[in-house]
Amino acid sequence: MVYIMGVALSDTYPAKIALTGIYGINRTLARRICARLQIHENAPLPSLTSQQTTALTAFLSAPANAPMLPKLELAGPSFRPQFCTNLKVREDARQASIAEGKQEVATATTPAKVGLGDQLKSLKVETDLRRYVRENIMHHRLVNTYVGRRHAMGLPVRGQRTSNNGMTAKRLNRVERKN
Repeated sequence: MVYIMGVALSDTYPAKIALTGIYGINRTLARRICARLQIHENAPLPSLTSQQTTALTAFLSAPANAPMLPKLELAGPSFRPQFCTNLKVREDARQASIAEGKQEVATATTPAKVGLGDQLKSLKVETDLRRYVRENIMHHRLVNTYVGRRHAMGLPVRGQRTSNNGMTAKRLNRVERKN
């Protein structure tokens, strides 16, 4: 067993699956985290170095304080990959489309378009996410919405039937009452 943030993760699974044992991380998010920290997603957790484990724990505990990703320079228009066999045909077609004005060439001097930023900065896992969900439920109950009333009664919230299969919702939405 490998412990990350106090959660025991299985050491037999690859990292992208083992990280889903942390509350709030699905497989897609686990793959993004592995890519950001440069961890191979199929590597088992015990094979990680101590620096990688420390970086993973530090990132999951405070993703907003994580260092920014390095900005890599884009390849120039004269870049030629070595693995391409029919490069001459592609280069001629690219030059023809540039001459017609169909394609804009990005050079190292023109700035690249910036995306939405780092989407992992607002990541909430484990205790923070549980608190956030609990606060949302308490808000709905306080405002007395339909969702809040269904939570308070321990019934399904999202429109499920109750005559046959409401037992799971009754178990999950149970109100802890003091006698």
